[in-house]
Amino acid sequence: MKNISIFYILIISILSINFIDAQTIKDDAYKNLYLKEDFNMPGDYFPIVTTNENYFIIDDGDYLMSRNNNESEYAVIANSSLINNFILKTSVRIGPSKNKNASIGVIMKAQQDGKGAIIFELNKKGEYRLKKLINNDYTNISNSENNGWIKNNEIKTEDLVNKIEIRCENNLYEILINNFYVNSFEIQNFKEGYTGIIISPATKARLDYFYLNKKGEKNNLELFKNQNHKKNKKIDQNIEKKYEEIQTENNTQKQEIVKLKKQIKNYNIEIENIRKNEIENNKIEILEQENSNLKNKLQIVENKNIKQNNKLKEQDSILNKLQIENQKLQDDLNNENQLTELFNKQLSEIKKEKKELKNKEVKLRNTIQEKKKIITEKENENKSLKQKIINENEIAELLNKQLSKIKKENENLNLNNSKLNNTIKNQKQKIDIKENENQELQKNINLEKNLSKSLNQKIKKIKNELTAKQEQNLKLNKKLKEVNKKEKELIENLENKILISNTKIDSLIKINIELQQLFLIKDFESKNIDKSKLIKKTAVTPIEEKNQKKHVGYSVQIGVYINLQSKEKFSNLDEVWHEESEYGSFIYLSGRYDSIKDASEHKSKLVQLGYTNAFVVSIME
Repeated sequence: MKNISIFYILIISILSINFIDAQTIKDDAYKNLYLKEDFNMPGDYFPIVTTNENYFIIDDGDYLMSRNNNESEYAVIANSSLINNFILKTSVRIGPSKNKNASIGVIMKAQQDGKGAIIFELNKKGEYRLKKLINNDYTNISNSENNGWIKNNEIKTEDLVNKIEIRCENNLYEILINNFYVNSFEIQNFKEGYTGIIISPATKARLDYFYLNKKGEKNNLELFKNQNHKKNKKIDQNIEKKYEEIQTENNTQKQEIVKLKKQIKNYNIEIENIRKNEIENNKIEILEQENSNLKNKLQIVENKNIKQNNKLKEQDSILNKLQIENQKLQDDLNNENQLTELFNKQLSEIKKEKKELKNKEVKLRNTIQEKKKIITEKENENKSLKQKIINENEIAELLNKQLSKIKKENENLNLNNSKLNNTIKNQKQKIDIKENENQELQKNINLEKNLSKSLNQKIKKIKNELTAKQEQNLKLNKKLKEVNKKEKELIENLENKILISNTKIDSLIKINIELQQLFLIKDFESKNIDKSKLIKKTAVTPIEEKNQKKHVGYSVQIGVYINLQSKEKFSNLDEVWHEESEYGSFIYLSGRYDSIKDASEHKSKLVQLGYTNAFVVSIME
């Protein structure tokens, strides 16, 4: 039995690896059960290991494998598993573990000199992989992407049983999982090799059975090999039992010797005490006699121990002789293997014709592979199209967000428009009242015209009265025109008064802000905070000078700040300037206008730019 922590190395050069997409190897010719392990009890092929890194035992009819090392994988090569063409069957189950990529694999045709092997692995994600190893370097032969792993729906995931069947004939390999064909491939220049199991780091797995079938009936060589192996095992077991018995005897004798030596020490101490006191001389003699008797007993026990050691040496020499004989038997087996190789060479010439037929099949499979490549390319195109659709959906979502923002802005505009419409309605109501008055006047005129028609005959007689009335009508028309002018003037005055009231409101807001600053300053004083550190002191202007200032225009106040602000803060505005208030704060303004209309228009622009607290103020100098 062989335990290796670094896996057998793959062959130095592989001439060709061809993947085949059909099942060709038949199992009818492979009925000879060459290796059978059901793991019902400790057997001859797989070892029992209980170390810190590995815990491999027989448990409930399974071969329980627990790899506790978190860094490296571990391989177990089955004893007496050297084979050429075969059908390998096993059942594996990967248990729960911390390793998300936990895997279990089958080793095929591992070379005795450590130069080559083939590995088939399954992981708990439902994937399989084929790989080779050359000079401690792995290369994947199943797939260049995903570290060689290929997804297959027939492979069961974590804590579920997967039945593996691998068929090999003349370097052509076929893989079946759970009785479903998965893959075929061809690797040249492998005559024969050993089989085994490989487990990944930090992984737990179970094997239910491990069978190897080969062609033909059992020959004498195999029977002799198995019988010889069983005999050697029995001899080894008997030797081990005898060795253990002798060791137990030696241990008991050693314990007796230790006890006797302790007794002798105690007697010697008593003798010394008695000699010092010079009392009880008889006791001394008795103790000396007992001491001499104990020494004699010790000598007898030591002699027995020497005899037992001699027996052990004889057993070791017998064991060495048996090992030499076993080596001779193995050499005889190797010679017989050479004869079988010559026979296999003759068979290989016959099988060359079959290879030519298989090559034709390989060509057909290559065409199938090319078609598969075309299908994969189309699938990639579909993936790219799906990605484009996803990108377009993301753009559509962004547009929808922008539309929602625009809708909100429209709602705000509609609210403003509704306010403006209300003001316009109020103005229209006033105009309607004036128009009603005009209509009443026109009715009076119409009545007078009707009277004039009825009095046309009288008018002829009294032309002087008619001309007077016409003059009166002209005067009334003039008065109507004056009334219309006065109405327009009244409307303009009302608009001016509204603007003036707005300026007063803005100034009141300004005063309110200044009062807030005063309250802040008083709050600082109440908390013993030096306001000179927060604001700059300015000279207080007398009330008389303020009253003497004159109105020179209009501007829009943006805000009031305790400290001076940088120009970058108002980079999106034109003509920004500031004044220092009597409280040490800084009032920032935008624009200078002669009319209040221009200033109010500028204010509405600032509100749209985000300065929602802006208002119109008058400039006093």
